[in-house]
Amino acid sequence: MANLPPSPPSGDRRRAPPKAQQLRDQGYPKPVADVVGVIVGAVLVHLAIHLFHFIAEVSTLMAGGSGVRAHMPQLASAYEASFFIYFVAAPFGCVAWFAWIDRTVKNLYAAGITRLDRTPMQMVMAYMIPGVNLSRPHGDLQRLYRAVRAGNGWTRVPRQPVIRAWWAASLVQLTLMFVELLTGFSAISVWSSAASIATATLALAVLRCFAQVQAHWRPPSQEVALAT
Repeated sequence: MANLPPSPPSGDRRRAPPKAQQLRDQGYPKPVADVVGVIVGAVLVHLAIHLFHFIAEVSTLMAGGSGVRAHMPQLASAYEASFFIYFVAAPFGCVAWFAWIDRTVKNLYAAGITRLDRTPMQMVMAYMIPGVNLSRPHGDLQRLYRAVRAGNGWTRVPRQPVIRAWWAASLVQLTLMFVELLTGFSAISVWSSAASIATATLALAVLRCFAQVQAHWRPPSQEVALAT
């Protein structure tokens, strides 16, 4: 994205929308590295857990076992404890993800990108509304990425295939997890873990795509400090 448009002179507030000026007064655009760091940490924890699950489940199926506890009792406690770790890390990752979306959208509006047509609340709530959460978050994330890259000319930027692949993997993962809950341990468990590994890996790739275009964002105070 191009450099931030200059703030209007103190005596003329008509050049910037009131919302943009209000966000600037609040210190936007702000860096996103802190919340992205939390997301990456949570995703790496999930990736390690799913890799462990995948290895344990493949080993169990190859040995003809009916479950990890029966096949590898020495690892059963670790296998079951990993689910607890997963559910502890998940809320941190989700909250950080929503905070990242919120900050990214506000950064865009503060920079004068007014054609996004979506508020931070709308983008976050799209993840929580049944039915809507099957497609809208993907569209929002595509729009967000394109706006970060090209500002108000985002409609001319092609969709990011990494985001599309991540969203497709996420839907496959959720479907397989639901089937696994209904059927119990089976080959579906292995496929579910494999889909989870793919989803976590692609999530890191999505964050990298955004990081490549967000790295220059700094609070105004840092911009002044660098300029001097």
